[in-house]
Amino acid sequence: MTELVFLRLVHVLGGIFWVGTAVFTTLFLAPALASAGPTAGQVMLALRRRHLMTALPLAARTRRNVLASAVTIALLLAGSAGMAVARYLA
Repeated sequence: MTELVFLRLVHVLGGIFWVGTAVFTTLFLAPALASAGPTAGQVMLALRRRHLMTALPLAARTRRNVLASAVTIALLLAGSAGMAVARYLA
């Protein structure tokens, strides 16, 4: 039971982080940088120093590929109650 709660928590929080950063970048960061003109370089440099440009792609790749797949399969196995798909994957 605890494992299932943990897996769902990882799955949901990972999705929230991934979608949240995409929305923030698309709706707020990119338009703000576009309107800032030449000073946008300073903002991007500050974000780079804080490792944002490393964290976002890493989170997107990890969330989409490894973590999402592993958690989804684990949730499928845990919640399938012995259905044929779960037997096939196990």
